[in-house]
Amino acid sequence: MSLNITSTEINYLGFAATFICISLGFLFVKIVLKAEKGPGLWSLSFFMNSLGFVFWSGKIRIAILQYFLIGEIAHMSGFILLLVGINNFIGRRIKIKDIVSLVIFLGVWILMILNFKSNMEASIISLRLLRTVLFCVAGFLIFMQSPKKKNIGEILAGTSLMLWGVYNLLYGFIRAGRFNDYVFGILVGLQVLTAFGLVSMMVNKIYIKAEKTELRVNQLEMLLPICAHCRRIRDKKNEWHNIETYIEQQTSSQFSHGICPDCLKEHYPEYASRINI
Repeated sequence: MSLNITSTEINYLGFAATFICISLGFLFVKIVLKAEKGPGLWSLSFFMNSLGFVFWSGKIRIAILQYFLIGEIAHMSGFILLLVGINNFIGRRIKIKDIVSLVIFLGVWILMILNFKSNMEASIISLRLLRTVLFCVAGFLIFMQSPKKKNIGEILAGTSLMLWGVYNLLYGFIRAGRFNDYVFGILVGLQVLTAFGLVSMMVNKIYIKAEKTELRVNQLEMLLPICAHCRRIRDKKNEWHNIETYIEQQTSSQFSHGICPDCLKEHYPEYASRINI
């Protein structure tokens, strides 16, 4: 039984085009949301996957083993970048055990690459199993680090990653004849669904931040201790600030100054009469 689904060269280049478009989409998101740590790594991740498909298409005139190895390196690099991006996005700090696990993972991966020529089938199964572990860990991180009440983006991203991993392991055993490209397309579709889930997670994060900002403004309106005479505001350190400075520091808002009609009449009556106030 062959463990490889042999798709057409055109399909591989089509997959490369799909992934480069997704990469550009995440790059745009990173430009817009500069403070977010995930989108930049996700952009690079999908770019590496696109590069891997280019080599697997066979269009570059190098030895078969060489383009397989380069494509494998590009794909695995992309998958690791995807995992690191998810880890950073959810705000989880990288621990020593994470680094040790990654080193062991890469060590096993290198052994499978070196074993490819002598035992190709076993190496391919092992490489797919390693990818499955990587995707399932990424999905597990999303589910474990998210709040108990998960939003649709987290459910979609986490589920798609795990399905991606399981299907990646199983699809090589599927013999579908003329539907081989369709079978492989499902794998790419799961990757696209993962991208949609990640985008939904970002939208939800922005929504949560907006809610927190609104709540903070409401708290400022209700709980601010303000001097009855000079109108300055006392902060938690018992320091007093004028109201403009305090609100600018707490909400990132900026003030522009004008004069209301009543004050214009009281202090500048000659101008008030000119503009019929």
